[in-house]
Amino acid sequence: MESLTIKSALTLAVAASLVACGGGTGSSTPSDTANTDTPTAPRPPETQPTQTPVDYSQLSDPALNACVAATGIEYREQLQTLECNHKQIRSVDGLNQFSQLRVLSLQNNQISDLQPLTTLSQLAYANISHNRIDSLQAFAGLPVLKTLIANHNQIHSISDVEQLSALTHLYINDNKIADLEPVSRMTDIRYLTAGNNPSPLPDTLPQSIISYRI
Repeated sequence: MESLTIKSALTLAVAASLVACGGGTGSSTPSDTANTDTPTAPRPPETQPTQTPVDYSQLSDPALNACVAATGIEYREQLQTLECNHKQIRSVDGLNQFSQLRVLSLQNNQISDLQPLTTLSQLAYANISHNRIDSLQAFAGLPVLKTLIANHNQIHSISDVEQLSALTHLYINDNKIADLEPVSRMTDIRYLTAGNNPSPLPDTLPQSIISYRI
């Protein structure tokens, strides 16, 4: 009986030791079980397009300022088309902030300087007829300019736009252009008007021309 009691005590002691050491066949608690779930990477925040508020203080001409304000835009990147005809605008200062501008019509104003337009790399259409412009230099570096309407100005030369490969429509009636020879080298021009200038059209015109008028 005593030996049985000792044996039972030893059995209980061994069992207690196994439990203390983490042995035995008991079920594991959640804290003892390794977490095998694959961690989920955090989602990066969505990138919002950069938008810059219009700086109306740069639009120094009151008439131009009012014309832009009338479009109702809040951010510079929103302005893609601007029509400010017959507004008595004298200066286009501040238009350079509209980098997404594609269509611009400023006909029948009093503009003489177009330099603020030199950085408008997305400009594809420009109507500057009936102003006081004497140079097309502002358009010389605009890679996607397709249509340029510059009738009734004081332009002396078209050499500044001679290299514009995207230019297909050129309207330059009633100016002071003394040499229209560059037209012969503008091999992408399709539509041309150049009447009432001191210079006649060259004898040889690009084969690309579909229609011309002098």
